[in-house]
Amino acid sequence: MLVGAFSDCGTTNNDGLCPPGESGGVRILLGGWLIVLGLILVVAVYVRALGATGQTWGRRLVGVKVVDRMTGEPVGIGHALGRQLFACFISTQIFGLGYLWMLWDDRRQTWHDSVVGSIVIEV
Repeated sequence: MLVGAFSDCGTTNNDGLCPPGESGGVRILLGGWLIVLGLILVVAVYVRALGATGQTWGRRLVGVKVVDRMTGEPVGIGHALGRQLFACFISTQIFGLGYLWMLWDDRRQTWHDSVVGSIVIEV
């Protein structure tokens, strides 16, 4: 969709040249919305799987599961979303230190596991 928006464009003397028209703008807007919708869908499927079963497809393949540290049950969708948001915005931002933290933590927890009270176990 985004590539099609620029299909009528060309270059002359190193200047970008696109003919005027509304269809290119509509295609760009629609392509951007499809990207955002796709990301939301992927996150929703990922968080639902993590919250409901403690496993995503990748975790199932490697044989690990995210569970509540106290109960041993899956963390639930709310905690799974919080865990994922914390991982994306905090754990990765300082040289990935939040992920590396498990290497020297007694419980082998990452920062985002500590925040929601979860732990990763082998199944």
